[in-house]
Amino acid sequence: MNTRAKRWMIGWTAALLAVAAWGQQTASQTLAGGDLAAVAGATSDASQLAFPSDAEIQQTYDRIADFHGKHLEELGVKLPQLRKASGDYVLSALTLVYLARGYPDVKTVSKSELTQFMRQYVPEINDVQQARHLAAQGGWYILSGTRKDGRDLNIQPGEYRLISLEKAYPGFNSQRRVDLSSPDFWEQLKASYGYRCACCGSKEGEPNFNWPDTLTVLQKGHMDPTQPLGPGNLIPQCVKCNQPARDFWVFDDKGRVVAVANPQVIERSSESIQFRVYEKLYRKYGGRDPAEIEDAAAAHAEESEPAEDLSAPEIPAEPAAPVAPIEEEEQIPDELDAPVLF
Repeated sequence: MNTRAKRWMIGWTAALLAVAAWGQQTASQTLAGGDLAAVAGATSDASQLAFPSDAEIQQTYDRIADFHGKHLEELGVKLPQLRKASGDYVLSALTLVYLARGYPDVKTVSKSELTQFMRQYVPEINDVQQARHLAAQGGWYILSGTRKDGRDLNIQPGEYRLISLEKAYPGFNSQRRVDLSSPDFWEQLKASYGYRCACCGSKEGEPNFNWPDTLTVLQKGHMDPTQPLGPGNLIPQCVKCNQPARDFWVFDDKGRVVAVANPQVIERSSESIQFRVYEKLYRKYGGRDPAEIEDAAAAHAEESEPAEDLSAPEIPAEPAAPVAPIEEEEQIPDELDAPVLF
């Protein structure tokens, strides 16, 4: 390489080094000046979240307890204790604390963020359900994007937001108490549910959560369709949840399916499910012929006292009149084969 070429290479190398040094100096000045938002926003994840210390947890819990004693205790909302006897945190209390940080200036929290927080205390935890349970079962005013009751606040599925420490979750009633002597029983029952469907949460007179083009109409739904419809066996259900049930399911007072009410559900299930049900019943009744079990139950009923005998096989009595057959399956729309559950 001649002298002229060497000088040219040395010049270009010096220029590149100068540009690199200038870029490094500019970046350092920018970060030193506090302009970290863009960098933090591009690299932030759950592992970089600032979680509360033990002292902050205790301080927030004490604040929650103060609001609870003043506003929520009389409504039947229960405050979970912060720690177990062993000293470990109670997860539902930790969830409440995390959602209530900075109250009333709270933020919407994702399930993944809650999970990362909980893993500091329970490393193996994978699915945090405490926020949903605190609202639907505990009465805390926490909205859920998955339950679709936070649409007005743009709460997305998998996100939660604490709304108030002075009001209970809409429709919450710790005992579901209703004055059965009142002629307005149905209206009072709907009011106790916040005029929402017990199954999907759609509000009466507003667009249905799952069928937005239709307005929600609440109907009297059986909790147990094998029993008469009336007080103690009644929940409000929207048309979209009530009609597809077709007397197939037993619900609890929160609209959750807890049992099967019609054996046709089993017949419509897959072969593997039918076989698993058969296995369970075969073991329960020792492989005996159904007619034999039914005859034994009838004979026992004739000989026993009118009072219920808990040792008798759990076979329902034959109805006094034939039960009308269920409509042919082609009359049941595919989209309505089963209730929407959350």
